Amino acid sequence: MPMQQQQATLEKEFWVELRTISRLHHGNLVALLGAAVATFLDWKARIRVAIDVAQGLEYLHRHAHPTLVHRDIKSSNILFDDDMQAKIADFGLSKAFILGHDPIASHRLRGTAGYVDPHYLRTGQAMDKNDIYSYGVLLLELITGRRAIQKKLSLVTWCKEFLTSDQSLLPVLLPRMVDRGILPAEYSQEQLQNVVKVARACLDDNPERRPSMKEVLIALYNSESKDISSSDFSFEVGYYSPSPLLQRTMLLLLRQ
Repeated sequence: MPMQQQQATLEKEFWVELRTISRLHHGNLVALLGAAVATFLDWKARIRVAIDVAQGLEYLHRHAHPTLVHRDIKSSNILFDDDMQAKIADFGLSKAFILGHDPIASHRLRGTAGYVDPHYLRTGQAMDKNDIYSYGVLLLELITGRRAIQKKLSLVTWCKEFLTSDQSLLPVLLPRMVDRGILPAEYSQEQLQNVVKVARACLDDNPERRPSMKEVLIALYNSESKDISSSDFSFEVGYYSPSPLLQRTMLLLLRQ
């Protein structure tokens, strides 16, 4: 591509992103400037990052005008403000979609290797469940401390044993999955299993069985909260069924 044409393409993408950002107003979306962070995050901070990103995506998928698919959710597109609040950045690949309508196939595929939804690669259909798959990969990164692709091996493949093992084996297997920098005292087995279940559901091969971001938020709030018992929700592979108590709690949280 000639240099002049390449420059024109970059300028066009910049203005598309600028127009997109100017329409979005949410605490977990970057306005124009953000800051990357290289510090080590403990378990509690990682759960907060997961919740912050989920809140931003829930806004994009359900409350933005128009509703948007980000199409490039990945760790390098998560920035932090001075208070260490995680914010979603880079809307250059975002695409509008209409809730309740069949997605329109695109001939020009977008996304980053290791994060992109395999269903999107097969069909070209841009939908909110594409972002949810990418979010599942991001959640695995937060749990394991590994990159989406490391030594030519995808993180989803590396985690396959942990994600598909029998329930009875999880107490033994899952601690081996956690970033070695995280101390065992920082999390409970119950909390770890709950967060892994969220990631596993987000990565379901069938996008229709993946949870919505609101359902992900309910599960993560449940994992973070000491006041809500894990018996108040059920999260199995590809299926999410929050209890009426948690549904009411989450609706109040999302309205704030």
